[in-house]
Formats: sequence, structure tokens, C-alpha cells
Amino acid sequence: MNRHHYREGFTLIELVVAIGVFGILVTLAMGSITRSLRIQRELSAMIAANTSVSLALEQMAREIRTGSGLCPATCSSDELEFTNAKGDLVAYRMASSAVTREENSGGALPITGSDADVQQLSFILFGNDLGDGFPPRVTIALSVAPAGSAKDLALQGIVTNLQTTVSSRAVDRGE
Repeated sequence: MNRHHYREGFTLIELVVAIGVFGILVTLAMGSITRSLRIQRELSAMIAANTSVSLALEQMAREIRTGSGLCPATCSSDELEFTNAKGDLVAYRMASSAVTREENSGGALPITGSDADVQQLSFILFGNDLGDGFPPRVTIALSVAPAGSAKDLALQGIVTNLQTTVSSRAVDRGE
């Protein structure tokens, strides 16, 4: 009779190799998970900045649409003054990385959130005081980056350009 004693289980070398392979796989998986979380956080910051600026653009467009007397004095390309529907003189400008709204020479209040870093704001006026019977139009263009993007190397240099054109309801009569 042949007596062979078979041992059940793994040898020490097999366990060390299995633990090593498992450690490598966990390390690779954790790197992917960490990278995915960072990308998700960066995208959330970009979405928040774009949402903030989109709301500000909508507010400006709504007020310009019902306003009149666009740029009664000489406006520069980075500011817009007009009379709103209530008869108040309103000015939109960029100040310290935010779009501000000033009413009747009061204090300027930011209309963009702290999560947005506005890098450029310009207003392009068409058909103002031509007396052509058409309403004047304003193109608003701005560039925005997520706030604090200079600290985060992955977000550095990512800028979103937004633009909209608004026509006033007031017809230009050349007055």
C-alpha cells in the first residue's frame, strides 16, 4: 500500500504571492477611485461657476430687454448703463472678478456668486441712437473660471466663454 500524506492548504510562498498580487490590484483600484473623485470635484466646481454666471446673464438680459436708453453717456466696452423698466439708472460692470449691478449711483452689488471667477466682461452695442425704427441690441460676452482654480493645477487655465444677445423692447426712434 502506498501511503501518501497530502497536506491541505497553501504554502507560505503561495500566500506571499497572492497577497502581493492583491496589494497591487488594490493600489491600482484606489488610484482610479481617487482620480475619479478629483475629476468629479473639478466638474462640480465648473458647473457651479457656469450656473452662477448663467443666472447673472439671465438677470442682465431680462433687465436690458425691458429697459431703454442704453448707454446714455459714452460707455466703455466693459460697462453698460441704461434706464430699467422702473425708471432707475442701472449700470453693469466687472469688479474684482465678479459682475456687479449698481442702481441710481448706489453701491455696486455682485450678481455672480463667489464660486465663479469672472475673467472678462464686455458689452457690444448695436443700433443705438440710429433712428432706424429697430430696437437696439446688446451682445454680452464673458469668460469665467471656477473660483480658486489657480490653486488646483487640474483646473488651471480652464475658462468657459459665454455670450448672449439681447434686443430691447423699446424701439429706437432716434430721439
